[in-house]
Amino acid sequence: MLLYVDKPKAIYAVRPKQKGQADPVRVASINRKSFDVQIMPDVAVTDEERRQVQAVADRYKAAADSQRQWSALAFPETTRQVLAYYGGKASEVEKQLIASTIRSASRAVRIKGPGQESAAEAPAAQPKSPFAALLRPSPDAVAAALYEVLSGEASSKVSGDPRKGEKTQINGLFDLQEVARTLLARAR
Repeated sequence: MLLYVDKPKAIYAVRPKQKGQADPVRVASINRKSFDVQIMPDVAVTDEERRQVQAVADRYKAAADSQRQWSALAFPETTRQVLAYYGGKASEVEKQLIASTIRSASRAVRIKGPGQESAAEAPAAQPKSPFAALLRPSPDAVAAALYEVLSGEASSKVSGDPRKGEKTQINGLFDLQEVARTLLARAR
């Protein structure tokens, strides 16, 4: 039976120390990013040990895929919480970090992926998915989304409704229309 040592960059498969051995014998390593298995070239490895190491690598890969899927599905709720914090207790430094992250995410969404059209190439009249409009939102749409989130979390601090054409402010300081325009300008 192999033992596994989990380190930040790799997971090492080792044979337990036997009588007369100074140290356990490293049999293989599993890369933490790619989950590729590398058998140590100077060690004789049985087919059973190869299968065990590959099974462990497959389990780690499946766990990482599940974590990414969970993160993607939890993203809307996390976004609501971050925007509520942004409109409430966030310091100026935290607000800059949040705005930078939103900008980076907007850019990443717009980048052309394999087999996909970028937002600039997609026909405007017939978007490919119901989410295509989110790739290049208008300042009004962003302001309305911010208002929707912030009015639920920090309703006493938000005044005006952009959906009704009103100037919307947070604590009388931040105009949501202006925040939306700035975010979109920085994201381009």
